[in-house]
Amino acid sequence: MLHITRFILFVAVQVFILKKLDITFVNPQLYIMFILMLPVQLNPGWLLLSGFILGMSVDVFYNTQGLCAFATVFLAYFRIFYLRTTLSKDQLDTIRQPDIASTDVQWFLIYATVCSFVHHFVLFFAEVFTFAEILQTLLRIVTSTVATVMLIMLTHFMFFRVRSRE
Repeated sequence: MLHITRFILFVAVQVFILKKLDITFVNPQLYIMFILMLPVQLNPGWLLLSGFILGMSVDVFYNTQGLCAFATVFLAYFRIFYLRTTLSKDQLDTIRQPDIASTDVQWFLIYATVCSFVHHFVLFFAEVFTFAEILQTLLRIVTSTVATVMLIMLTHFMFFRVRSRE
């Protein structure tokens, strides 16, 4: 039930608030935090399906014909690889979800930044589907990644339990 509520809230914030922002070259994608915060032990098939449903939900409101779904499924697949390469076997077995309480601020910041960059890279290059505007696309990727990571960290500190590590 918690994940369904998070799903609805992230999609609502994305389509009813962040979509309305009209800032040149900045397009924050907070909805990807839903994928980032899913349990580590979640079956990969369910993770990919969640990514597809999340992306398609955003696509419906953005009228982007599957671009968000493509980028979000790619992110979900990348997340599996990233967690397996950056966390030890013991951490993968004991961490419930990849958050600051389970890891630390530095690890989570790098995790959010890398995943956000990958998502934006796939999304924006799939959107333009050319290298003719590569500098503008790279600028959009970097600025949107920075904005997204700032929103993810702000959201995390405001709404998720952050315990001090002892």
